[in-house]
Amino acid sequence: MANFWNRLFATIHFTAQGGRYERFLTLCTQQGIPIINVQPIPGGVCATVPARYYKQCSVHARRCRTRLNVTKRQGLWFQLKGYHGRWGLLLGPIVFLVSIGMMQQMLWSIRYDSSLTQPQQQTIQQLLYSMDIYEGAILTQEKLVQTEKMLLSQTAEFSWISLNFAKGRLVVEAVPAANKPEIEGNEAVDLVAKESGTILEINVQEGFAVKTRGQTVAQGELLISAGKEDYSKTNIESHAKGTVTAQVKKTYLCTQPLQYTALIPTGEIEERLSVKIGTKQYFLQKEIALPQSLKKITHKQLSVLGFCLPATLEEEVVVPRVQTTISLQPKQAEQFAKMACMQQFYSEFPDAQILSMQEESTTEQGDLTYKITLEFIADIAN
Repeated sequence: MANFWNRLFATIHFTAQGGRYERFLTLCTQQGIPIINVQPIPGGVCATVPARYYKQCSVHARRCRTRLNVTKRQGLWFQLKGYHGRWGLLLGPIVFLVSIGMMQQMLWSIRYDSSLTQPQQQTIQQLLYSMDIYEGAILTQEKLVQTEKMLLSQTAEFSWISLNFAKGRLVVEAVPAANKPEIEGNEAVDLVAKESGTILEINVQEGFAVKTRGQTVAQGELLISAGKEDYSKTNIESHAKGTVTAQVKKTYLCTQPLQYTALIPTGEIEERLSVKIGTKQYFLQKEIALPQSLKKITHKQLSVLGFCLPATLEEEVVVPRVQTTISLQPKQAEQFAKMACMQQFYSEFPDAQILSMQEESTTEQGDLTYKITLEFIADIAN
């Protein structure tokens, strides 16, 4: 234990030779100077004294005409004395400790609940990035609470979202929202025919049927009424509901140019990487300025040898496009026009059953006009 304290505190090993060195030791003892490890040497003694008493020893040595010679300096003070004026060595650890304290509020990594699917994780990730929450950002409890509310208000995909931040890690937990059943209105609204046709079957769930099977109806004609007078002339209202299956014949016209201009990808891909730390973004490559190009930005956590860093690697992928004139053969243009007509047909009657179709196409002034007449069975109640 004594050696430990001697090495910790500054001590000086010296020799006292010549003159009246015995008188020198006596004066030091009378003044209370703690001289230890006194050993005789030829012409004097060697001893050890705390560094703070060495100046007093020098005064007594001059009185006794004794020559002092320092043989060894020991202790923490003398070890640090060599670094005097090199303040960087002292400020470095201080800055490091302050940085560690600040990094407790820095986001190092984001983890998602294992119950969330990959598309759900990507949805939450994009929303978090849009709210400036990414690896390297500084988080506060107030910001987390506000972000949870914004996430729930901006997406209906989740019924509950929780953000738990501790020791630089953000854990995202969420519960997907259950499909809510559609609530039907109870207004007294009539059902009319959205297309002309011959009625094959009527299924009335609510309301009063106006037409019967086999009748031909025109577009906009009443099919199921929401109101009816009883024997006392009192109007009885209800919510008209049901299906009216009819055989319909309808014609669609679509026009497709034989020559048109479009933006076509060149087949090349340009990438630009940047590192985002806090509010600063450092670009590793020059900005890509390509007009009429497609861009896709993805974010990944920056890691070195598997060690996650509080930084985000942003990758911007740019697909250049050029304006090109495209020429179509009549057969190709007919296929495009037919697809457009069928898309329009199925958007109006998604449950239709096609019975027959008649196709006709004409070309005039560089445009192909496609005409298709469909005979089908579908629900026409609207």
